[in-house]
Amino acid sequence: MAQDSRSVHFPVGILGISSGSLLLLVNNYASTPGEDLIPQTALGILLLVIAAVLANAGVLSLSHGQLFSLLCLTVSGLWTGSGLVYILAGQGVIPPDDLGPSLVPGLAAFTLALLLIAIVALLAKKAVLFIIALSISLACAHEIAGLSAAGFGRSASAANYLFVCLAGVYFGIGHLLSYITHGKVELVATWAKEKPVQKAQQDPECTSMTLVSLVMNLLAASVLACPLLGVVPRLSTGHVPWLWTAGVFQLAMCVLSYRDMDPLGATFCGFMALLRFAEGYTALLFSIQPYSPVPFPVVFSVLLFIMAVFSCQKSLTEGVYQLFFVAYLIAVAAEPLGFLQRGTQGVQAAIFVVSAGVLFVYALNMNFSRRIPTGQGLLKALVSKINALTLRTHDKDFHTPYLGLSKYADAEVLGHACSVLAAFAITAAIGERGPLFVLVLPWAVVAGGVLQLLCGSVCFARGKTLESTAFILFGVMWVVWGLTRYGGLYGESRGFNVAVGIIGFMLFNALVTVAALFLNVAWFAYALTFQLILISFLLDAIGSLPFGYDIGVTIIFGLVSFYCFLAHLFNGTFQSPQIPLGPALVKLSGTGGSRDACLHVPARKATSVNQIAEIMKNGGICGMPTDTVYVLVAACNRPDAVVKAFKVKKQAQDRPMSMWISSIKQLDPVKHLLSPLLLDFMEAAWPSSISMVIPRGPWLDAFGLGEAAKHIGTPQSIAIRSPDCTAATHLINMVGPIAVTSANPTGEADTTHHNQVYAKLGDKVNGVLCDGPSPENIASTVVDCTKIETGHIGFFRVGLIPKSKVLHIFEEMVGYYQIQHRSTKWWRRLFFYFLTVACYNAFVAARSAGGADWKYRRGGYKDWLEDLTMELIVPINKRSAPQVLPSSPIGASAEHDLVQLNTKRKTCRECSLKHSGTDVRPGSTLMGCWQCDLPLHRECFMHHFATRDGLSPLLSHLYHTKDRPAEKPICICISSVEQLSAAKPPFSPLLWEFMKNVYPGGISCIVSKGDWLYRLGVGAAYDRVGTKDSIMIRVPDHTVTAHLCDLTGPLAITSANPSGEPDSTHHSMVLSRLGHKIQGVLCDGDSKEVVASTVVNCLKIDEGTIGIVREGCVPAVRVQQIFERVKSQML
Repeated sequence: MAQDSRSVHFPVGILGISSGSLLLLVNNYASTPGEDLIPQTALGILLLVIAAVLANAGVLSLSHGQLFSLLCLTVSGLWTGSGLVYILAGQGVIPPDDLGPSLVPGLAAFTLALLLIAIVALLAKKAVLFIIALSISLACAHEIAGLSAAGFGRSASAANYLFVCLAGVYFGIGHLLSYITHGKVELVATWAKEKPVQKAQQDPECTSMTLVSLVMNLLAASVLACPLLGVVPRLSTGHVPWLWTAGVFQLAMCVLSYRDMDPLGATFCGFMALLRFAEGYTALLFSIQPYSPVPFPVVFSVLLFIMAVFSCQKSLTEGVYQLFFVAYLIAVAAEPLGFLQRGTQGVQAAIFVVSAGVLFVYALNMNFSRRIPTGQGLLKALVSKINALTLRTHDKDFHTPYLGLSKYADAEVLGHACSVLAAFAITAAIGERGPLFVLVLPWAVVAGGVLQLLCGSVCFARGKTLESTAFILFGVMWVVWGLTRYGGLYGESRGFNVAVGIIGFMLFNALVTVAALFLNVAWFAYALTFQLILISFLLDAIGSLPFGYDIGVTIIFGLVSFYCFLAHLFNGTFQSPQIPLGPALVKLSGTGGSRDACLHVPARKATSVNQIAEIMKNGGICGMPTDTVYVLVAACNRPDAVVKAFKVKKQAQDRPMSMWISSIKQLDPVKHLLSPLLLDFMEAAWPSSISMVIPRGPWLDAFGLGEAAKHIGTPQSIAIRSPDCTAATHLINMVGPIAVTSANPTGEADTTHHNQVYAKLGDKVNGVLCDGPSPENIASTVVDCTKIETGHIGFFRVGLIPKSKVLHIFEEMVGYYQIQHRSTKWWRRLFFYFLTVACYNAFVAARSAGGADWKYRRGGYKDWLEDLTMELIVPINKRSAPQVLPSSPIGASAEHDLVQLNTKRKTCRECSLKHSGTDVRPGSTLMGCWQCDLPLHRECFMHHFATRDGLSPLLSHLYHTKDRPAEKPICICISSVEQLSAAKPPFSPLLWEFMKNVYPGGISCIVSKGDWLYRLGVGAAYDRVGTKDSIMIRVPDHTVTAHLCDLTGPLAITSANPSGEPDSTHHSMVLSRLGHKIQGVLCDGDSKEVVASTVVNCLKIDEGTIGIVREGCVPAVRVQQIFERVKSQML
């Protein structure tokens, strides 16, 4: 159970279970056979409240402790069902004699489920969970026994609930002591010192949602099988709470499965919820015994059979398990009374046994690295032998939203399946007995209504506006029509009132049908055939329905829906071939276009930024997030793209484009043409939401704008900016300076979401880097720097950065140039004035003569003046003791300090290494490291300290921070393959090509060590990274990490947790565990992946083989496929 021991959800869950157990303990102990201490209605309400708290704790702990989450949700289901039964009994809906038969089926199911959870907890050495699960299981068993011997049963149940309370008290005391003593005192088995077994790869079949769904299937099977076994006389109203509780929990698991990117699991949970509500409806009307029409269960069994076949890709066990429900539906279709007859109840008895077995196996596999075989991967192995079929890799990128910031998988499979079910349900004839006597209402209302509304909500979260509108509209129509036509509400209301409402739905659906023309043929046919159904509803309302028309159009709509269901299911499973959905019937050349017109990729992934960079390098224009609003960008070295962006925007002549850079380094080629004061102001103010308007000049020609330069700025000036946004800065690093304008037509409001970029500019852009809502809705502050040499700046627009803050930055920077000398003598003040003017003029002359390699491009005038002063005061030919400068890096030891090392300038060692093999001349300096006796620029000293002789002590600190064993090697993280190639490692062409295909991504490659590591900057830490002969290289697919590696060079990385503890999946976990040992944390919320990287051994790649050391977020099959493809291409 991978969890954070101090997560708030665990104490809340244990407290909820303890409070519910205390409530039942007091009630069972103090009640007498003739009178209850707590009235049944009050007891039921209290149990429902506690069950809601437990459900919340269980859901919130899904990613931290799956076994704990399963226990919380199982107990929540137990107390929800029993609480509803107590409420119905207290209100007289359930007669006193029927209370026992109403409780027994549910208690029996949860007795078995909790017993299985207790066994797994015992094997996993979770003592507190074991005691709680076993005690509640025994309490439920004794409650069943108490139905025949009330005294014995209640006393024994109270005793078992007492054990639960004691376990809760022990757990609470343990956490309280741990909190008071800051972790110094921790009781055993309170999860504070546990070292959970972590699995290499998250198992798609063994999730908490799957296990809770199995528990609910166990519950429903128990309720339906008990009448067959003679445990209860018949299905009755008292069993409805259990069945509908199972249905509600299945709906919740459906939503959570979509959030877990498991559309197959979500669809199956939706199907199970539909069955549970239908079974509960049958039990509710047990007195009239509703008739079950044949078409619906037959169609349902076909859909579920197809689901079972496709679910075999998860595991063979999953597919076989779903086949039992296919048999169940066939039994329902074969018997007229469906759920009430012995054939269906017999199948449910078999489902009860199978559900218990699968629950136990999955729970064991979820908590142990050694797995019980379930047939996982058999379908993949079979399909891999069929050349015509290619399985789709089910990573999270497959469910990347088209528009919108989504955390859900695609729900169209379930949505279309519900349309099929609802359509074939209403083909049933009502007959003379009335609509309630035919089992149609739950199929139409739950399948066509509730589930389609759920699918519409998921589609809306994914940014699929048309699909969500259609599902929600159809869902509302199915609910209204189902309740009106098959709920006994139709009666005399047939006529004008109903017709007007149906006409309103027809008008809305007509708009959906027109919009579907821009999507694809399948959706157009889907919306159009539903319009035909609405026409049949209208004709029925006015009494003019032709015979057979409604059946015909309903079957047509059902078949179209079935095609869409099968197409989405098949296309989501196989990458090739694909079942066609057809092209868009209408395409506009302007805004909107088709959904394939523009590439949408998430900004957090480095591969996405690479894609957008390639588009821009090839002359494309793209939308990009910033620290303010979204903008439209083009590469300055592609004049055709700049002109295209200007025309697409319909830019007004009084609103010229601006130029953006990633940092002031990109101005190095032209800095000798710019004012030193301006460059220092840029250094002080950027990166930020400040745009500077500077004089136009020949320096602009160096960026390759050509004739397109006229579209940037005015004839006299140009706006330039360096944004404080990682994705934007990383993109500009790769592309070079860019031309920028706001991503909206001139005169319209600023664009604050990537949805709006597409909506406003459509297929006129080639790509959009998606990052959800803008962090700010205010534009940047525009500062007039055209007269900065006079010591003054102005403001064209005050935006996100206040005017006072800009002035403060400027005044501080100007203070570097204006040294204040206190003196009462006028001649002294005049002397110091001329001295300052002379020094500044000397600095300007030196900067102009220094060219592109002059070292004071970052420090500026102040650093130059300090170095000049040090050179004048140090005696000639005499090396004094080291004088530590104030700017020495924090953490540098006394042996490694930046001092004036020489009286004559010498070539900087770091610059010499950096520019070796190039035409760039390294700069010279007087400064250097005293201990190393190496000349170093001020800006090169920290890089030298961190990556050369200073890296070894830093690595020692890294090992000490996480208490990492010395024998465990450290991995090297780089930003890109290009950064690695700069070190010129002697890798084979096959290894280079393999790395280019897997990087960036969730793969770490083990390669041979060599001298190239020194060129990479490892230096004295050569023996501390990797093993003796090999090292692991990682290029993460994360924009922030890649940009950080660009700024610092290669990083030595390890997991941000004390050694042996679970991985940190949120920045708050890093702060709580290591905050007192580290200097900073980059916060980014929840981790997108909770599985480590896949480690690939590439030491024998030249022999044509690779090895999987650890399977992580990238499946081993996928890695092998990439390698085989690369190898075949190289051959």
